Amino acid sequence: MKNHYLLLIAGILISAVCAFLAYIEFIASEFTPKTSKNLKGVDDQIQKVLYYASLAPSSHNAQMWKVKINPSINTIYITLDDSRTLKVIDKENRESYISIGCYVKALEMAFKAFNYKTITTIQEESKQVLLTFLKDNTGDINHAILNSLTKRHSDKQIFTDRMLDKDLVTKLSAVSDNVILVQKKDKSYNDLTTLIKDTVKRQSYDKMAVAELASYMRFSDDESKEKQDGLNAEQLGLRGLKKFFYYLFVNSSTVLTETFSKQTVSIINKQIDSAPAFVLLESYGDDFKSKVIHGMELMELWMFLTDNNVEVHPISAPIEYKDSINRINKILNKQTDTDMILRVGYAEKYLQNHRLRRNLDKYIEVVKD
Repeated sequence: MKNHYLLLIAGILISAVCAFLAYIEFIASEFTPKTSKNLKGVDDQIQKVLYYASLAPSSHNAQMWKVKINPSINTIYITLDDSRTLKVIDKENRESYISIGCYVKALEMAFKAFNYKTITTIQEESKQVLLTFLKDNTGDINHAILNSLTKRHSDKQIFTDRMLDKDLVTKLSAVSDNVILVQKKDKSYNDLTTLIKDTVKRQSYDKMAVAELASYMRFSDDESKEKQDGLNAEQLGLRGLKKFFYYLFVNSSTVLTETFSKQTVSIINKQIDSAPAFVLLESYGDDFKSKVIHGMELMELWMFLTDNNVEVHPISAPIEYKDSINRINKILNKQTDTDMILRVGYAEKYLQNHRLRRNLDKYIEVVKD
């Protein structure tokens, strides 16, 4: 009888362990976002173009663009969705306008892949971008462009010790004359990394900035599926058991604790120390048009780095404080302000865009004459 009970208890324990392991496997499994491309009255190919454009980067993956398309006259208007801007860290909409520019350039690229010609007009007064498109029936679909748009992502991995290839460094200046490259061998590198760490720490302990970030953090696959935006485990570089424990122990309340801020600073400091180089993009001005143009150039640069298997991780904190922008100017002995800092390098494994994006009909309005 005693052996019978022992076997029963062992069976229950084994079942419990198996159930727990199955639960871990379920939570830790890769979440695959599903975005509906359906737009009533819009050609299937144009729907695909609009989806690929949505893979453009935006701060906190807030996807702050609002779009109107008139299929009958081949026009698209892109404006800022004020309800999705970052009111704490981006009061002047600098990053939001840059994100609009990234979206516009991604839209141009996607249209080009499907053999459409485009004309883009940035309208300063109304703070919107008009894009007209016209089908060119020659040529096959350019899958290389589409693959690059899908491949492009922000990578928070620790980079390897490998320095940027010399050939790539030479070509980098040809992509844009608005680029400053700071490599580990440069005298200014240590001062720049110190500045970046200082501002990351400053922002990580800024309760309002952290609360804004927390509002765009997703703490389960279900929340990711529902919101279709923000930063989930995969976008933070957490997979497998790391993802499981992250979702088990982290929520919107724990993000606001000093312990979480301390951990954040530690993680980002390691990321910064692993960077073989930083790419800085200079500002063209503070108006809407200048920031949109900057975003378009940023997207082109990012695609160039993507095509060369260089990982990119934007670090915005130093650009969100005027005094730190001034410190950057002093470190690099320059007059023009910086609009973007990218941590760039090579990783052991090149990741992919997680593609957590909203359904097209959530932000695209189809209009008719």
